Amino acid sequence: MAIEIRAIRDDELGAFSRCQSIVFGRDYKPEMVDSMRRQIFEFDRSLGAFDGDEIVGTAGAFTYGDMGTPGGHAPVGGLTMVSVLSTHRRQGILSSMIRRHLDDCRSRGEVMSALWASESIIYGRYGYGMAAQICDFKIDKSHAKLVDGPPALGRMRMVMADEVREQWPALWDQVRAVTPGMMPRSAAWWRTRVFDDPVSWRNGMTENRYVNYEVDGEPRGYIRYRIKDEWSARSLPESTVHVAELMALDSDAYRALWQYAFSLDLTASIEASFRTVEEPIAWMLEDPRRLQQTTHDSLWLRLLDVPRSLEARRYQASDALVIEVTDPFLPETGGRFLLEGSREGASCTRTDRAADLSMGVPEISAAYLGGVRFATLARAGRVTGPAQAVARADAMFGWDRAPWCPEMF
Repeated sequence: MAIEIRAIRDDELGAFSRCQSIVFGRDYKPEMVDSMRRQIFEFDRSLGAFDGDEIVGTAGAFTYGDMGTPGGHAPVGGLTMVSVLSTHRRQGILSSMIRRHLDDCRSRGEVMSALWASESIIYGRYGYGMAAQICDFKIDKSHAKLVDGPPALGRMRMVMADEVREQWPALWDQVRAVTPGMMPRSAAWWRTRVFDDPVSWRNGMTENRYVNYEVDGEPRGYIRYRIKDEWSARSLPESTVHVAELMALDSDAYRALWQYAFSLDLTASIEASFRTVEEPIAWMLEDPRRLQQTTHDSLWLRLLDVPRSLEARRYQASDALVIEVTDPFLPETGGRFLLEGSREGASCTRTDRAADLSMGVPEISAAYLGGVRFATLARAGRVTGPAQAVARADAMFGWDRAPWCPEMF
């Protein structure tokens, strides 16, 4: 029987979730469907692969209207919830669902698709490139001492969820406006991903704690954290502070928020996840070697409209390049493009001129946010062209902030 790929109905959400749970090695929990997915789930962007009446594969998407790009923003579709039952592998189901997703993105005017990969081996074949990385870190409290710096201008204040709901979205958006790779959060997203706090999400830790850093009564940053309560046999504190989210509008707020996390009573260590790979805290510690850092991939991008994507960002150096892009999965996306860019704007058009650089769509997608240099890709054999052209491309595409996507989807 042929596999049918289509959007699911409301009454099929349970079967959709059950299929995904099986593939990811989890128990299916109907209450999670009711409490979260019905609030942020987009039925018209869901896909089920049906073998008769049985859902054997899944894919979904979130509508991200304006992912941050270097100096700008771009409409992006967020691919998520991808799974295929082991009984139905190697039948082209994944390829069919991704093609359907990419077609849907283009019909909606989204110039890119983005995802977090469950397995990094999968998505390069569909044109995705690793566009951003994140860093998890841990440090013993005894070594979490900052070098001398200017005194804080403001104060810390513990706040309740109702106040956080009013204040934090604006702070998030201000950070997102200057950070390539950050996604917007809808009101439903804030509610289900941040403020809803079921015990099953806590991994033995406390409920969320919310703290503002305020200057003259105005929030300049915030921290959301939990504590894992542990004590030694000799009644010594061995608790861990887990920083789930820390956003700061300036270096004063950033320093004050980390100082707060490092100084919490009755704790022995501090850990944080989904931090930027250019975390300034590593340069603020008296003993930076004590910071245990683990870096791994986060955001993967896939350009669907090369001209519009390249026009949706700004460029560090003013220049013009002809870039040839090949795209076996969607041949119509590829071609030869003349990019003229600066910090003021950019134009990109198809051209017959000789190419300065040649690459596949995964490579231009990986370099798009400035997270990897073209020189690195050239040394890896994934970009071809004269060294001078590679250097010019790096001068153009580099940016003053590393791309950062601090939230998995």
